[in-house]
Amino acid sequence: ERFVETKLKEHGFQTNWQIKQAIARNNTAQITKEALEQYIKEGKSVTEIAKIYKVTETTVMQEIKRHGLKTNAQLESERISKLTKEDFQKLIAEEKSAEEIANTLNISIHTVYAKLIEFNLKTLRQSDNERIAKLTKEDFQKLLDEGKSAIKIAEMLNISANVVFSKLKEF
Repeated sequence: ERFVETKLKEHGFQTNWQIKQAIARNNTAQITKEALEQYIKEGKSVTEIAKIYKVTETTVMQEIKRHGLKTNAQLESERISKLTKEDFQKLIAEEKSAEEIANTLNISIHTVYAKLIEFNLKTLRQSDNERIAKLTKEDFQKLLDEGKSAIKIAEMLNISANVVFSKLKEF
């Protein structure tokens, strides 16, 4: 780069700003559509591509747009936006937890919860938690009076024995 700076000074560029602009133009000219496609395919971010070419992220974005390409972030956003309510309903029917749904769809747990809210859906665990929260002291007392153990109550309610023990301690 020092060589380039020297040559630019020989051609009348005076200030560091002028030199940096000329270098950036030269570096931008080296950004080909094929190279961008390859970097995007490799999963490189705009920031990483900018560092490779020693240009700003804005320059990389302009070149991506000029070549009619999309960043990995844009591609991922499009992929997530195409997930349907049916996709989530199917996984919930398979009794997958939010974490398992995230892994299956290769999305973050935060995205799973955002989509569940968007589609007005709940995982089985969320539904169970709501159902368990509604159980009263009287509900448990009735079952205990019938001679049911905490483990039997857990089996009947399809919840863990620890949850039953916790609820009993609450009361």
